[in-house]
Amino acid sequence: MKHFLLIIMLFLTVPAWAEDLMLSASEKQFLKDASKGNYRIIQSARPDLQMAALWLYADNNVEKLSDKQLEYLLNLDPDTPRRNSFLREQERRFSNFYTDSDVLEFFKDREPQTWEGFEKLYPALKRNGQSKKAKTMLKDWWIKGVFTPDVQKDFYRKYKKDLSQEDHYNRLQYLLAPNAGQYTNARRVADLLDGKGWEAYVEARIALQNPNNNKFNANGALDRLERVNASLLNDPYLARDRFYWHKQQEKEENNLRAVDILAQAKPLTGVLPNPDGYWVQQRIVINRLIAAKEYKAAYKLASINPFKEGEAKADIDFKAGWIALRKLKKPDLAAKHFKDMVEGVSTANSRSRAAYWLGLAYRSAKQSFNAERWFSEAAKYKYNFYGQLAMEEDVCLVELNGAGDDNMTASSEIMNSPLRHIYAYLLQIDHPYNAYSFLRALSYKAKGANDYRYLASFAKEQGSDFHSLMIAKEGYNIHHYEVGKEAFPVLDKNILEGLELKALVHAVIRQESGFDPKATSRVGALGLTQLMPATAAKEAKDLEMTYRKEWLTSRPEYNVTLGEAHLKRLLEINKGKHIMRVLAGYNAGMGRVAEWVDIYGDPGKEGVNPVDWMESLPFNETRDYVRKVLENFMSYNAMFNNKDLNKDKLSCR
Repeated sequence: MKHFLLIIMLFLTVPAWAEDLMLSASEKQFLKDASKGNYRIIQSARPDLQMAALWLYADNNVEKLSDKQLEYLLNLDPDTPRRNSFLREQERRFSNFYTDSDVLEFFKDREPQTWEGFEKLYPALKRNGQSKKAKTMLKDWWIKGVFTPDVQKDFYRKYKKDLSQEDHYNRLQYLLAPNAGQYTNARRVADLLDGKGWEAYVEARIALQNPNNNKFNANGALDRLERVNASLLNDPYLARDRFYWHKQQEKEENNLRAVDILAQAKPLTGVLPNPDGYWVQQRIVINRLIAAKEYKAAYKLASINPFKEGEAKADIDFKAGWIALRKLKKPDLAAKHFKDMVEGVSTANSRSRAAYWLGLAYRSAKQSFNAERWFSEAAKYKYNFYGQLAMEEDVCLVELNGAGDDNMTASSEIMNSPLRHIYAYLLQIDHPYNAYSFLRALSYKAKGANDYRYLASFAKEQGSDFHSLMIAKEGYNIHHYEVGKEAFPVLDKNILEGLELKALVHAVIRQESGFDPKATSRVGALGLTQLMPATAAKEAKDLEMTYRKEWLTSRPEYNVTLGEAHLKRLLEINKGKHIMRVLAGYNAGMGRVAEWVDIYGDPGKEGVNPVDWMESLPFNETRDYVRKVLENFMSYNAMFNNKDLNKDKLSCR
């Protein structure tokens, strides 16, 4: 133990270390052993190496840590990855001999994360004149807590005197939220609510949420709904499940009925568990109604907006505004929705989108001053698609060689943090996911653009273009910092020289894999250009090249050659067509594109605005993919050709 404490002292007293970050084979093995549960103390000239080993060991063995080791990890850095896991373990070890003052001091700057922690803090607060804070915490835990049925029963037994009927109703909504599936607990909470009909209410909602379950066939779900007390039929949460049931029937009459159900229900003004889950269902029906040209119904549904913040609110504000402007030809109404959106978003992506469309709405309303004001706001975001559309000047040229300082340093909080060296070490033992969590932790300390530029440059120096790009994009999108050349990586010279479609290939790679040559998607797409193996095999055959699946992730030049060949094939298939068709096909397949052309028209053809076509796409992933590849292309095209893409074919203006 003395040896361990000595090492801790070294950890805490060593200043910014020399930049000798390359590990020896034995040091790498030491870290790999720790990650597999074999932790030991070693003598090392790198005090931070022991830190890395202890963290790797704790990541999968937190319950085996000594109290001293656990305390050390918690004191290492407030941004240390997995810190919440370490806090939970410390709470579980609470001694019965802790005094109220010990407990209050422990939770001075944080909320409890475990049942053990809650049971210590709640009575301590009540005994020490903080009953209001205790009551707020109790209600929050009861309403949102994910408990086993036994823990829920125990919680209620202990604290029922401090819980209200409103608390039980709100807990019921969390238990029955989209994808929650807490049906046993929901049935038991229904028994706690006053009045009749809550059991039937819960059973109806369970049936409506499971329309494909043979136990709840169409008639079964509707039969259960008929048993619900009339006073509960307009309950906004029940209405959401009725909406979902109709959506799942996939018939036009059901889509229209779904809209009426939400419109007639009481407004959803209370708790909103899983807002994204509710919004996904609403968005699907809106897209169906647009495809069916039921624009009034689509707007009616898009104008039902219970969302207070986040992606759900921004997305529904946009949908309502876009339908009002493009389909209902009501620019004043559209401007209201786009203004709501622009006031509620902060990222570069969302700000540029909201500002650009608000400018279009004002332009259609013949308010030229306001239109130009918002086009100018959108144009501030020159690396974003809508900012590029709004710009009257050329896209800002991103220099290939950049203006960065190779000897750049960051703020002392970053330079002196042990997290910086641990990041480099984890990359060297092939732990890229864990390593990135340390880089993100360092970004929380960033005080400005220079810190983000340093972190992006540092990641690139350590061999990860992917991490460099991700941190540069974060600096730009979240904080609107100019982050330099790391935001637009370039392939190695030996690959670059063989490319014909330089800008397009780079644009696709930046979006597909983030320049991670080993990237593997959840559906099996591989490497820099994220080719499916079957597609890669076909392209290799046509090029008379040997096909090896493993080469897609081990040989970047091989992957890029096949990826460019596939892009050329799609360009040939769509010769004379708009580039959006090619990009949508690369992401979703040309079969899907053919369906969308039948429904929404052919982008670029007379009467079919390409940007409106893109915004109509029912798959968020494909729509965002097309937009992001195009914005990447604009910047890469400027880099390679010192000129901009002809924006006339893209602009709505």
